[in-house]
Amino acid sequence: MGAIISLGNKRCQEAAIPLAECALAYPNDIVQNLEILRAIGSLSDSELRRAALQLLKSHPSSIIRKQLPPIKFEHKEHD
Repeated sequence: MGAIISLGNKRCQEAAIPLAECALAYPNDIVQNLEILRAIGSLSDSELRRAALQLLKSHPSSIIRKQLPPIKFEHKEHD
């Protein structure tokens, strides 16, 4: 739990997907999973953050799925 809080405080983009994978590996630890959501939610918008949130959409706990922040998808114009 300390590592999750630490990564959240550092706002480490590279940790987004491993944190989401951790939440999926231990779905019954709701307190830890909520802290993971807080950590991922505190990240600035990026592909890694969006990918982590997309992974968590399949979390078995409805509590976690309902707490997911919105995922903003970038729309790129092609020339």
